[in-house]
Amino acid sequence: MTKRARWRSAAIHTPHGLDRINSGVNHVIAVMQRGATLRRTNRPNSTCWAMSNGMPVSDETAHAVISRGDVVGVGDSLFDRELSQTWRYVETTGGKHV
Repeated sequence: MTKRARWRSAAIHTPHGLDRINSGVNHVIAVMQRGATLRRTNRPNSTCWAMSNGMPVSDETAHAVISRGDVVGVGDSLFDRELSQTWRYVETTGGKHV
């Protein structure tokens, strides 16, 4: 028996879907500005994102959050040069982290 390749479906974001992601990003950033961290947990077949206060975060929202310049990984990756497992909000002034 041969194995067949499985491809993830290509999602096309509708305006409603983008609004949902953007509002999720705004909410996560607001929580992070108050001191919470965004955490990534690797599962056997998936990745789980959640805030340090226990609030779950969707994969799409988490990727949008960590792509921002004011959110940085703290360098706690399991293996060298991998994605960090904890992310913090940092204040920026004139493009430089304070």
